[in-house]
Amino acid sequence: MFFIKVFAFIFCGYGKPKPPKGTDPLEWILLTTLAAGSFAQAKELGRWYGPRWLVVEQEAARVTSAYMKQSEDVLTVRQFWRGIGLLGGWVGRTSDGPLGWLRAWRGWRVFQLILMGAALAGQAASGAK
Repeated sequence: MFFIKVFAFIFCGYGKPKPPKGTDPLEWILLTTLAAGSFAQAKELGRWYGPRWLVVEQEAARVTSAYMKQSEDVLTVRQFWRGIGLLGGWVGRTSDGPLGWLRAWRGWRVFQLILMGAALAGQAASGAK
């Protein structure tokens, strides 16, 4: 039998001790298996975990990009919607079942933002306003 110790820390105002007017202070709950015996150690753990969401998003973009590059010629309808689902957070494992409407909608919104960004980048590169 295995046991996992989980320690919970609450950082109130971590990173922004004085939030901008009209906004609430940041409250972050971090669950980790690493122990912190002091506030300084807890703050260090917060620095370690803070950029984690960027790494997760970059990995999702890399995986999606790699999947889309597998078939650069023509995408089938199934491949297209699978890519849209991946953009929306659908993992696509066999046990996950088919793509649902919520992940499809989220992926479609992300896809539209990508298209708008590409159009704006093209305009900026050509000097058009």
